[in-house]
Amino acid sequence: MSWLAQLFGAKDLVKEVMDGADGLFTSKGEKKELEIKLEQVISDRLFKAEEMQAQDRANARDMNTKVQESENASWLAKNTAYLLDIGVFSLVLGIIVGLFMVEVPEGNKEIVHLSVGTILGFLASTYAFHRGSSSGSKAKNDLLAKMKK
Repeated sequence: MSWLAQLFGAKDLVKEVMDGADGLFTSKGEKKELEIKLEQVISDRLFKAEEMQAQDRANARDMNTKVQESENASWLAKNTAYLLDIGVFSLVLGIIVGLFMVEVPEGNKEIVHLSVGTILGFLASTYAFHRGSSSGSKAKNDLLAKMKK
């Protein structure tokens, strides 16, 4: 089951619907048939969501490529994303160096951990977008393409 299904508890949803609909069936075969259909509908919706996310990433990368290849794009248009990359990286580096130089008060440690984690997430997202994500992501996109055919 995909991470999206786990996030939204799709398997639990099927069980809850089936438990709630117990009195509506005349046979166990009818119940099993509905359960299979319900699982298929949820699976199809989750697959569609994964497919849309993969398409969204592809469209964003394609847009960036077109800007880079355009003769009419300004220097700023071509370099804004990279300037943001440098800014996020510099921010992360500055925060990490700062954490070694400044003692964080005991009451603020959780806030600092949360903030650093969020900023590291920004850095990871930036890196994944511009440099490509993991080979697992490529394998998932290939699998989605095969399933679509």
